[in-house]
Amino acid sequence: MQKYIQEEEKRKEKEEKAKQEEEEKTKLKEPEGAAEDLALKEMTEATAREELRKAKQHDREKLCNIGRALAVLASASVCSYTISIFHLVTIHVDSNNSVAMEH
Repeated sequence: MQKYIQEEEKRKEKEEKAKQEEEEKTKLKEPEGAAEDLALKEMTEATAREELRKAKQHDREKLCNIGRALAVLASASVCSYTISIFHLVTIHVDSNNSVAMEH
């Protein structure tokens, strides 16, 4: 019976030692994994920042194009209004000239 107890204790010691060694190996591997995760995170964040910068630039370009289009429309509207007024004035002048010629 004593021999059995001694063998059981040795087996438990071996298991404990193996468990400790495994834990140490795991601890040694964790910093590498953490470093890889950190590098991946930095790359992902850099890529996300670059994509955000590109999106903002694209939005700025869109707004500039919209502003230019509005300026052209406003200019065309002003020109159209001015031409309409000029046309009315011309008609009025022609009308006054014909009345003046009749007298």
